[in-house]
Amino acid sequence: MLNELIKTTVRKLCALAGIQIVPLTKHQKELMGNDANLRYRHFCIQDAITMQRGQITLKEARFLGQLVSNLETKGPIIEIGTLFGWSTRIICLFMDNGRELITVDNYSWNPFGLPPDMHFETTRTVLKDEISSGQPQLMKMSNTEFYNIYSGLSPALIFIDADHEYEAVKMDIEGAKKLGAKIICGHDYDERRCPGVVKAVDEYGGPKRLVGSLWVL
Repeated sequence: MLNELIKTTVRKLCALAGIQIVPLTKHQKELMGNDANLRYRHFCIQDAITMQRGQITLKEARFLGQLVSNLETKGPIIEIGTLFGWSTRIICLFMDNGRELITVDNYSWNPFGLPPDMHFETTRTVLKDEISSGQPQLMKMSNTEFYNIYSGLSPALIFIDADHEYEAVKMDIEGAKKLGAKIICGHDYDERRCPGVVKAVDEYGGPKRLVGSLWVL
């Protein structure tokens, strides 16, 4: 009981500081135990290269593309949690030319451990073609700040894929509802890897549609 209380407290403090805790898998722990030269950063790099953390699968990308291309209402698409812009590019590929895309991230976490400014510049480089054509608009700020300052049209769709802790996901869903988003969806509905996402989404009725770990309320 005490261990769980300590873990919960640490997670909350990290979330307030913009830090996301990503635990090692059982296999990774075994590898580290067998090789004294292995460090956490090696697993972060491996996960980033193999797209095991923070990325959507091909099946999920197709589903996200369908959601975006089938939008019937006006208003922008807002992505909460940009990371390196891979899902952003999927959205750009499928959305109408006249629709606005806003991505929001404070760039405090990435699997490579890059400092925030370098992370932001790397993401801008990944998305240079899209940015040069007018989309997307990258906003370097916290999601809380964005929800408080946004004053445009109600979003046609908000895609949530930022901090995966329960309180953070719940806040993002509330923020999306506050802005009047017509479709609220997100990533990592996975009980084993992201129990906080599952708990938060289930409190709002659970997924009406679920493809892989990509959910729609």
